[in-house]
Formats: sequence, structure tokens, C-alpha cells
Amino acid sequence: MKIYFIRHGETQWNRMHKLQGRSDIPLNDAGLAGARIASRALLDVPFDLALSSPLARAYKTAEIIAEPHGLTPHRVDLLKEMSFGTFEGTELETENPDPSLEEKRQALRHWFEHPSGTVRLPEGENVRDVKDRVRSFLRQDLIPREKQYACVLVVAHGGIISPRRHHPRPRQHPAEHPRRSLLVRRRPPELRRPSPEPRKRQLYRRSTP
Repeated sequence: MKIYFIRHGETQWNRMHKLQGRSDIPLNDAGLAGARIASRALLDVPFDLALSSPLARAYKTAEIIAEPHGLTPHRVDLLKEMSFGTFEGTELETENPDPSLEEKRQALRHWFEHPSGTVRLPEGENVRDVKDRVRSFLRQDLIPREKQYACVLVVAHGGIISPRRHHPRPRQHPAEHPRRSLLVRRRPPELRRPSPEPRKRQLYRRSTP
């Protein structure tokens, strides 16, 4: 089984540097264009199954990529973005910041720069929660289908698929790269088998509409 993990396209909140999490924000025009670019780039990939986060930005990306293959993506709740609770919608990068939100912004920046598996934002998830969800997705939705499907499209979110350790990249807030709309990874380690042949290099394709 080959698995393509793809991040959704851009939303207006990405462009505004707002923390999205579970907030269901749709793709903007650039995000739709990015999804179409991804679809053309993956046209020759023989997908036979498509799985997606149910959040609109991911599912629409999955629909656009899967449509030429005659597939309808299956919604998988385990692929939802990490929940940031009451911090969702916080605008971290702005020319005219609201002084009343500065303490909140600083707390978020500290969290992203020093992620910890057990620290949970108010009413949100922690890194360990996300790791557990990803492992459950692999066990429940991919491993049982390994012999049934040969090439799987999985569309999700940055907190789920990038980086591999499934928590935000240290020293980098996700809003710093709002226009990165396509990221493709090979199958996760849980589904890999030893092979005497050298592995191909990991493929990353990015589009900037």
C-alpha cells in the first residue's frame, strides 16, 4: 500500500495568520487553486481510496484531488486538526495588534516554541492526544485495508501530518507559512516493511498559488 498524506489548501484564516484548529474554515480562492494544482500533479497516481478530515478545508481539497479518479472521499474524524480550544481564532500576526490579546499571543508562541506532550491549551488537546488519534487512525483505518487497497489518498492538516512526530514544529508557528498548500509524505513507519532495496527519498511538493 502506498499512502499520500496531503495538507489542505489555504483558507482566509491562514492568510490572516489566525489559529484554526477545529474551526471549520473553508478554502479561499488561493486554496481552491492550490487544490486544483495538486489534482493535476497527482493525476497519474492510481488512487483507489480517498480518506479525509471532515473539516471543510480538508474535505474540499480531497474532493478536488479525488474527482478525476472517480472517488468520493470518506470522512474520518480521527484526521481532524488539533484542537486549540479557546485559543482558536487568535490572530498572531497583525500590524495593529489588540493589546488586550498580547498575553494570549505570548502564551501561544511559548507553547509552539516549547511543545510538550502533556500541556493542554484551555478546552483543547495536547500533543499526546493528537499522537494517540494518529495511531488510532493507522490501526483502524489503514492497516486493516492494507491488502485491499494499493494507493491511498489521505488529506488532513499540518498538526496531523507535519512533522512526523505529530506536533507543531519547534520555533515555527503554522501561520508563518499560510500558503503552503500541498505536502506529500510516503507511508508512515507503522506500515513500512523491511526491504533490501534503498528507499526512495521522501517527496515534498508544494504549491504557492
